[in-house]
Parts: sequence; C-alpha cells; structure tokens
Amino acid sequence: MADDTQLSIEELEAALPSVTQWRVAAGRSVGWTAFEVGPGTALPSDYRSLVVA
Repeated sequence: MADDTQLSIEELEAALPSVTQWRVAAGRSVGWTAFEVGPGTALPSDYRSLVVA
C-alpha cells in the first residue's frame, strides 16, 4: 500500500478493476482553480490524482 491511509491509483485499480473503464490513455487536463474557487479550498492531492488518471 502507498502508505497506511491511502491506496495508489494502481492499487485502487487492482482492487476495483471496473474503475479502469473510465481511464483516459492520455490523462485529463483539469483547471483546478475553477473547481476550488467555489468552496474556497484546495482539493486533496489524492482526489486530483484519481481525477486525472
């Protein structure tokens, strides 16, 4: 496991293979600032990693 509290993207995909159907080969580009302005806070890095995977 990546550390004691979270799985890496690869570990998540191994545990839940059906999530790979949404993976984009080239990854995704996300304008995080637009998403973070509303709630006024940065999104967690693990969430960002999952979204762009």
